Amino acid sequence: MERNKTSLTFSRSDTLSWLGAATPERQVTGDFGPLALFRGKHFTLATFGLFIGAGFFLATLHTWFYLGSTGNRYPPRQLAWLVLSLSGGIPVGAWLMSRILDLPRLLRGEIRVSRFLRIPGFALWGGLMSGTLIILFVTNSFHWQLLPILDAVVLGLPLAQALGRLGCLNYGCCHGRECTHGPSITYHNPEAKVLRTYTHLKGIPLFPTQIYSAAANSLIYLVLSAMVYAFHPPVGLAAALYLLLYGAKRFGMEFLRGEYPRTGFLSLTLWQWFSLGFIFAGLVLITSLNPQVTIPFPDWEQGWMMLRALLPYSIVAALVVTGAYSLHGPKVGRW
Repeated sequence: MERNKTSLTFSRSDTLSWLGAATPERQVTGDFGPLALFRGKHFTLATFGLFIGAGFFLATLHTWFYLGSTGNRYPPRQLAWLVLSLSGGIPVGAWLMSRILDLPRLLRGEIRVSRFLRIPGFALWGGLMSGTLIILFVTNSFHWQLLPILDAVVLGLPLAQALGRLGCLNYGCCHGRECTHGPSITYHNPEAKVLRTYTHLKGIPLFPTQIYSAAANSLIYLVLSAMVYAFHPPVGLAAALYLLLYGAKRFGMEFLRGEYPRTGFLSLTLWQWFSLGFIFAGLVLITSLNPQVTIPFPDWEQGWMMLRALLPYSIVAALVVTGAYSLHGPKVGRW
């Protein structure tokens, strides 16, 4: 039966093996690009991790350039400690949050402990929370000013999140609910996260929430970049604006998200409450800013110098993140 709808679905081969020709039983077709970068006998590297690692890498470059160009030239070794701590702490926090959300299944006996601990699932908000705690700890330990660091981090963060959502599109997670009108996407690959969780959604049109989120995050990135480099805003305004814009974006996107059950309270999902927390924090931060303390006009040369000096640490940290988000066992979806 044909559907009179707009569909964004396409497919391509996912048969590449870097250790030799793929056997027929290992040939898998991806709906939005190959699900795996590499398939070995004992482990698989999911393409999803490449998107996350690339986003993390670009975000750190934005951070270094901003700090250098605005005169916040902290010791490189201290900044290296920050980025390497984030590269390990963010995946751990994201994984722990996903396990907390999966606890009801464990308590109901639907899944064994051994299987529960071997699921390579990651929840964005867990990564945001652990990343924030690491930033607070490092800034306090090295006696840095917090607001310039927050501004530096949030400049590239929306770009990283945009790339991450494209990774979600490829992997089949963070999908929308069933769509009866407007643009939609469909999944057919049984390895896609959505079909490993909800087999009945095979070929069913879904809201392309990953694409909407990527577009919205890209817009936030452009707004923040234009504000910081074209104007002369107060220190901390970029961080406050990110909290407001991202919180509003995620709050609205939750109405289209399709993973169930959506953990909720008082008619709102858990992530909508987190989003409201972001919005509230952004409003509080704006009211506490000193309009007389503004971001200096950028010194482009100093920005590039700091970026080049810290580039090796960004590469190492990005490889750690890529590995953490890519590594699966012989089958996608488990260690």
